[in-house]
Amino acid sequence: MKNRPFRERMGFTLEGIRTGWAREASFRTQTALVGVVLATAPKFLAEIGW
Repeated sequence: MKNRPFRERMGFTLEGIRTGWAREASFRTQTALVGVVLATAPKFLAEIGW
C-alpha cells in the first residue's frame, strides 16, 4: 500500500471496517463498548474534577 494516495488508502481502511462489522461479532461488541466509554467519559471526568 505504499505510495498510494491518501484517499485510496482510506478506502481500504473503510472497507476493512465494513467487512469486520459484517463478519465479526466481537468487533461489533468492542465497537459498542468503546462508544459507551466515550459517551460516559465526559460525565465521569467532570465528576472527579479533571
